[in-house]
Amino acid sequence: MSQVFPDNQYMYDEMVGLYEEEKFRSAIKIGKELLERARVMNDKASERKSLEVLSYASYFIVDYISAMNYIIEFSKVIEEDGNISELIKTYNVFISLYTRQGDYEEALNYLKKVEILAKNHHLKLEEVKNENNYGFFYNTTKSFEMAVPHLERAVELAATYRFYDLLTIIQGNLALSYLRTNQIEKSKMNLDQVFLALKPGSSRFSRAEAYMYRGEIYAIEGDYLEAINQVKASKVISLKHGYIAELAEATRILSEIYVKTGDFEKAYYELKDYIEYSDILSEDAKQGAVAKLKAQYDMNKKNTETDLLKEQYAILEEQNRKIQEQANELERLNEVLARQNDDLHQSAIEDYLTGVYNRKYFTLKLREEFSIAKEHNRNLAAIIMDIDHFKKINDTYGHLVGDEIIKHISGICEESLDSDSIIGRFGGDEFMVLMIDADIDDAEEKANEFISSLAYEPLVIDKKPIPVTLSIGVADNRYLSPRTSEEMIHIADQGLYLAKDLGRNRCCRYVPDEEEK
Repeated sequence: MSQVFPDNQYMYDEMVGLYEEEKFRSAIKIGKELLERARVMNDKASERKSLEVLSYASYFIVDYISAMNYIIEFSKVIEEDGNISELIKTYNVFISLYTRQGDYEEALNYLKKVEILAKNHHLKLEEVKNENNYGFFYNTTKSFEMAVPHLERAVELAATYRFYDLLTIIQGNLALSYLRTNQIEKSKMNLDQVFLALKPGSSRFSRAEAYMYRGEIYAIEGDYLEAINQVKASKVISLKHGYIAELAEATRILSEIYVKTGDFEKAYYELKDYIEYSDILSEDAKQGAVAKLKAQYDMNKKNTETDLLKEQYAILEEQNRKIQEQANELERLNEVLARQNDDLHQSAIEDYLTGVYNRKYFTLKLREEFSIAKEHNRNLAAIIMDIDHFKKINDTYGHLVGDEIIKHISGICEESLDSDSIIGRFGGDEFMVLMIDADIDDAEEKANEFISSLAYEPLVIDKKPIPVTLSIGVADNRYLSPRTSEEMIHIADQGLYLAKDLGRNRCCRYVPDEEEK
């Protein structure tokens, strides 16, 4: 297989890194630039990888039309190479796309192709993936009883061959199959395994699905409050990351739960959202067939254009060689300098352990936002929290586990916050959050969400959950009329001390007694 051209290596690595971090839109932006460069320079390796990333990333942001275009182009490149594993990889994307768009006959056709190729070439990983894809296909077509044997076999094979990352995805699909076939205990067991395997800040898609299925189970068991909390958690993740199909399903489930609780107003609004999200998915499905034909036409056209570009490139190549060498060296030096500057900047503002803002930078942002809120008469809320009995945790489990707990809590909080909120670590086990355009009630709700999320998702070390709780205080720029950001934080701090006095594992707002007033 050809190697990436040195001139494209930095962009190639950046694209792959963004994709692996699930920053799909940023990966698409870099991927498009790399694809254009690769075709002009005849860099086959970069062209292949950029098409692969563009197809997958487009699929995950529910841009099925672009995903179809890119995967058709990618499949043509792979077919020329004759690489079976890569060819199966493209077929798997076709399976997902056709299944999502309702073209079940075409999806089943590709499933059978992969099944034959995987067996003939003894590709164990592809065999496991295909069993899972069969399960995904039958779940989507609501043939849940047919999905179960495929997914049970996939779990067995994944465990045998130690494909543990894939095992989590399979168990999520199997949990749905069991749920829909009224095998509730089996569904719960698989969901427990999924949550144990998930890491904070990653596997967001699996996390969104798992919350949704667990919410349905709580609803079946009659615990509607917990059911609503679980499905809402799924909605937050899906909305933040653009998982439209999962968002539609979560709103449908919430609507049904609200009907059961008699809250018909909320049920109506959830149903309204469900119809809106379903319309988006339907529009994608209708355009899918057109996109397939258009992509094939465009590919033929692009092949001709690419041939002409290759000729032009060959003519100019020798003339540009010396200039390019100088430019490459200058670019390399600039990149080194830029990375050094980035590292210095990051170390100046980020906490070394968690990656959130450090105390110094957070304090600057706090003063700045307090002034802005005061000038424009806007709300600003603060949350201050620390870990209960953290010294005892360090003494019991060791400081390395203590560090992992701090990172775990940081990840849970970051995932729960919107893009306008700011989180910082003040040192040790103390964190602070600043919520723009929010009041003390919003802060209290968010703080209780942190507490609940930590209870649902404890850090697991050696397959054992580590029980951890938080004490939290809240304040805003109006409650008790703080004149400065420091006074607002002092009020939140008093709430934190009150939470500890009342037994910890709770959020409190400070209420002064009559003498203090």
